[in-house]
Amino acid sequence: MNLSYKILWFEDEGDFVRSYISDIQGFVEYLGFKFINPRVESDNSKTDNINFEDYDLILMDYKLSDGDKGDVIIDKIRSMNIYTEIVFYSSSSIDDLRLSIQRKGLDGVYCANRGTGFIDKVKDIIKQTLKKVLDINTMRGIVMASASDFDQKMIDIILAYKKLKNDVEYNAFLQKRKGKLIISLNDKVKLINKKEPHDILGARDFDSSHKLRAVLNIVKELFPNLTETTKAFKLDVLNIRNPLAHVTEIEDPSGSGKKCLADGDFIFNDESSRQILENLKKHERNLDDILEKIKNCSKINLV
Repeated sequence: MNLSYKILWFEDEGDFVRSYISDIQGFVEYLGFKFINPRVESDNSKTDNINFEDYDLILMDYKLSDGDKGDVIIDKIRSMNIYTEIVFYSSSSIDDLRLSIQRKGLDGVYCANRGTGFIDKVKDIIKQTLKKVLDINTMRGIVMASASDFDQKMIDIILAYKKLKNDVEYNAFLQKRKGKLIISLNDKVKLINKKEPHDILGARDFDSSHKLRAVLNIVKELFPNLTETTKAFKLDVLNIRNPLAHVTEIEDPSGSGKKCLADGDFIFNDESSRQILENLKKHERNLDDILEKIKNCSKINLV
């Protein structure tokens, strides 16, 4: 799952960058995304080694230490057919900046004053660049892709748990999960009964819900302090998949005047989008933490 937001920043004064980093980080994370520390370039010397397509936003100072002007670098970027949004800023007049980009016919460039209004402009553009991610169709894809990633993480946890148990204990653990699976799939009892305990991990019917229950059993045994967070996976991830598949457009009950999407009690608007992304990040961290703890347990037991 990739919910990171990456910035490329052309600025030769480190103190200027540092003065805004925490504010930008807080805003990106408020929107539900991971903040990656910006790549900062003080001049034009390394542009040939930059993969500009990796970045979601470019911040460009007009005057840099090597004497190159920001509009020259922007022109070079656009000549490579890179159309990432750019905030072009300077302590000079904004009108001067606009003239410089107009002369070169540069598109997708937003001008800002280096002081007044700089951070507000940056936040506005960040929100605009992330707006497409908060769109319902994109969010459906994010949730479905994340759920698939989480399925694999849960299988990894179960397989790592095997190293902490002898064969009898591990088979007994899987046999219990197999029994629960059979109960919930009565119409497929004959098929499931033919499987060996270890075969259920790759079975289509051993779905996210059954994987979660298996992981919960492991967590309760080994890391009980993580039980409540792991339990919340059902509410935060599994329970939103169906609503996202069946939403219809309505007026936002929040009174914002915007349209939103809903399925019964489930409301999909800007706020719920941010919460969904926060929950996906939370459970990714939790599953990674569980897996790492189990691997560390395995190393200790093997010594």
